[in-house]
Amino acid sequence: MSNFRGEVLSCSGRGKAFLIEIKIMLRSRDIRDFAERVKRYKVQTPRGKTVIPMAIYSIESENLEKLLAMAKAHGIVLIKHHGEYEFEVVSQCIF
Repeated sequence: MSNFRGEVLSCSGRGKAFLIEIKIMLRSRDIRDFAERVKRYKVQTPRGKTVIPMAIYSIESENLEKLLAMAKAHGIVLIKHHGEYEFEVVSQCIF
């Protein structure tokens, strides 16, 4: 199975811009690459908007603690997809 990647940028009326990365399998390099894209989006985001980066994934390809530490260091929220409508926030929310 290939590792699908998609990005979504959604702006709310409450001063937040949600940048979402969608992965089937999450790796530490995915978090590093996403963190670089987040930096670029922050420059382009309308003034007054807070960028909230989230990575939604189904499978951890590495130790979860390592992925959580990396996500926390970059301010990225990790959300695991368990089933069609079942999601779990696995890292602390920053918003």
